[in-house]
Amino acid sequence: MLVFTTARVNHVNQLGRWGDAPSFENTMATMSFLIPDDVEQAFIAAFGAQDRDAVVTALMRQAIARSSEDIQQRRRDAYDRIVARRAESPLVTDEQIRQAREEGRH
Repeated sequence: MLVFTTARVNHVNQLGRWGDAPSFENTMATMSFLIPDDVEQAFIAAFGAQDRDAVVTALMRQAIARSSEDIQQRRRDAYDRIVARRAESPLVTDEQIRQAREEGRH
């Protein structure tokens, strides 16, 4: 089961003051997930004492990049299919198109 919650936290500068205008660069989101115990144990075994936040952030960035690449690949595949179908379709003259339109109107 996955529970997803987010909260925006403004960046606190070195003087302990809130940052000026919040922007994407100076805000952080807090996310909470419920994961199975075996996944947690595997995560701990794989990443040990590494900073969990940094590891999860890196994994999420990789997943986002893969998703973007998958979308681009699906678009390229769709384009290739369209081009291939057009190459196989019969050529029709302007006169044949006009005639078919006229016949469809009656």
